Amino acid sequence: MNFIQNFFGVNSAVLSERLEIEGFTAEQARMFLPEVASGILKAFKNKEIEQIIAVLETEEPEKLLNSVNINSIAQNIGMNSDQVMSGFEVITPVMAMAFKKHSGGIVGAAASVACGATGDFFNLNESCSK
Repeated sequence: MNFIQNFFGVNSAVLSERLEIEGFTAEQARMFLPEVASGILKAFKNKEIEQIIAVLETEEPEKLLNSVNINSIAQNIGMNSDQVMSGFEVITPVMAMAFKKHSGGIVGAAASVACGATGDFFNLNESCSK
């Protein structure tokens, strides 16, 4: 499982709660999280590890927002772009913290996003060459 899938799986309850505090309904939060996870994975698939690290280690939502297709996410879940951007502002700091604390290290986490590896630093070449 890559960093993004793991992050959203492990943190879905906390993220949903934070989104609801910011004005999302429970249903909107439930639809938002998997769509955002998918959007992030699409944006970073086969990207350079350094590029992924630069975006995911920061708590600045703008960097993440500039990398994903906000309009597509909004359209897929029936929200407007402003709502999606607001949701990113809620999840970005939590994601940055988890990214920095990833058990496989930042490089392992970034590689898992880039090529679907498990995040095990020592097996990156094998995973990314498949």
